[in-house]
Amino acid sequence: MTQTLVIGYGNRLRRDDGAGPWVAERFAGRPGIRVIVVHQLLPELADELAVCQRVVFVDAAASATLVSVRVTEPASRQSCLGHTCDPASLLGLTAAIHSVSPKAWLVTVPAHDLGHGEGLSKETESATEATVLVIERLIEGHE
Repeated sequence: MTQTLVIGYGNRLRRDDGAGPWVAERFAGRPGIRVIVVHQLLPELADELAVCQRVVFVDAAASATLVSVRVTEPASRQSCLGHTCDPASLLGLTAAIHSVSPKAWLVTVPAHDLGHGEGLSKETESATEATVLVIERLIEGHE
């Protein structure tokens, strides 16, 4: 069983929307941590969540002004519409299918530039450094 799963999601071709994948990749290769980078959360990820003790979802948001951490509980109704999910719905789906759900957090990175192109803005790149530290503390506090 994987101790911690870090899922970074977002579109790297929309500048700061790629902050989630960028942060997640910083944890690749660390003992006890599995990293998944995806464009969007998919129902198929329920199988991955079922075999971990905790999961950290990392996403960017234009509405965020600071790095934030929110405990995420499984949704009572799975609203994985079409082929995408939000973290709570994905956790609810995991619980419905596998009768387990890991401890979970959503870590949000402020996005300043969602225009077309690759690479992070200087403001978001700076925020990703703080995000990595926040996630490290989260993981250390639950090992």
